[in-house]
Amino acid sequence: MRRKLSKKELKKKAKSTKEIIRGIINETINLPDNAIIFDPEILSEIFTRKRLELIQYINSCKPQSILELAELTGRKKQAVFRDLKLLERNELVKLVKKGKTVIPTVQRKMAILDLQKIFSLEVPKKTKKLDALVYVNQKNVNQAIEAK
Repeated sequence: MRRKLSKKELKKKAKSTKEIIRGIINETINLPDNAIIFDPEILSEIFTRKRLELIQYINSCKPQSILELAELTGRKKQAVFRDLKLLERNELVKLVKKGKTVIPTVQRKMAILDLQKIFSLEVPKKTKKLDALVYVNQKNVNQAIEAK
């Protein structure tokens, strides 16, 4: 169960969001054209350890079906499919149907960065070649990627 944010916390979030938007509009924050910025609370719901693992396996192993991806990850096909549908709704993966087979592909290359970096108005140079930037404030998500 989520706790309700206080008025002070909401004002602080609104102010920081406005600063980010102003920086993007004024081009003081250099982001790729199709960057994605998630709210950290939503992000933690989307990027679980298992979903990050799916994205990594899709990138590295190029599975030719959801069943193959499920076998690679040691998960049930239904659970993998459910996670892929959520990632697809958020435009992070694409499910391509070929006959009866559904092939998962990563739709965007991603960098997952600490949210504090955006407040310094600096984006690492290497991220300019990526299709999307996802900002988070949870170190455990970064550690999950680095551990793989």
